[in-house]
Amino acid sequence: MDGLVASGSLGGAAESLAGNSAEKMMEGEVKKNACCPSLSLKTRFIIFGICWATGIVFSILGCFVGGIKMAVVYSLGTMLSIGGSFFLWGPMSQLKKSFDPDRRVASALLILSICLVITFAILGITIVALIFVVVQYAAYLWYTVCMLPYGRKLACFCLKRGKGDDK
Repeated sequence: MDGLVASGSLGGAAESLAGNSAEKMMEGEVKKNACCPSLSLKTRFIIFGICWATGIVFSILGCFVGGIKMAVVYSLGTMLSIGGSFFLWGPMSQLKKSFDPDRRVASALLILSICLVITFAILGITIVALIFVVVQYAAYLWYTVCMLPYGRKLACFCLKRGKGDDK
């Protein structure tokens, strides 16, 4: 939206109106569905950020330990990153959004990859577990993109532009 304002496509009033209505809509949904509804929106974002950052740290640390520990720590990091969004939207709302028709494949692939990483690590098949760590990372990235409004369209647009396809 900042790019639209800078280019003159939207005036400051339109940007302010869009921001205010989106914020009010989010606050209404948060009050209705979120964990700990008494927390302010700012506090929810802070907790989400802490969970997300801690999850990323766990995922990175998981890469430095081997075998079962790697799978458990890496997968725990992914789950912690996703779990932070429960403070924004609430667990049930998040699950409903995750399994909307547009997001089903990304969500199922992420859950499947987490399970496969842990399974192959427990079985001691480290190379396959590492392959599924890469799959899990890609699935988490695509899941995150799918959860953002217009995220998939933007990602596909960027990928097409990167390939040189301007159609």
